Amino acid sequence: MYKIKVKNNETGKIWWEYGFNNFMMKRINFLQNDVTIDNYHTYEILENVKIILTWDTFKKCLFNKAIYLN
Repeated sequence: MYKIKVKNNETGKIWWEYGFNNFMMKRINFLQNDVTIDNYHTYEILENVKIILTWDTFKKCLFNKAIYLN
């Protein structure tokens, strides 16, 4: 189970995303390769953290929860 901190470079929004291993690897691949028309990266991954299994983190990963920081 992982959580990643992502920043949208166009809007400046930052958020945490939760997910299981396979989903997160696909999500990270998408976020790193998503570019605008002018070939600028849309998203920046600020942190990638492996999280400990608890009931709360399991529920967040199960539903791929995103928590916005700003």
